[in-house]
Amino acid sequence: MRKLARNFILVALIAAASNSGSVLAQDGSAAFTQLLEQSMKDKRGIKLYLNGETVSGAVVKIEGSQWVELRSQEFSRIVVRIDRINAIAVP
Repeated sequence: MRKLARNFILVALIAAASNSGSVLAQDGSAAFTQLLEQSMKDKRGIKLYLNGETVSGAVVKIEGSQWVELRSQEFSRIVVRIDRINAIAVP
């Protein structure tokens, strides 16, 4: 009986953690989208951090919560999936 109760609690904790993770991911995506929209509106450059790499540029277009298009001095078109962004730096 105790083992069954312990397993139930463990499953409940795992389910709660996985649900809160998806909520946090949605909130993070919304915050990223807000920063990207502000950058596009102000016509200011930003720096995206993607799995240890950085991409700098000016936001040209945002496609919902799926991807963002940037332009830089080096590249005329950079497309990044928003769910792959780890951080955004706005100067």
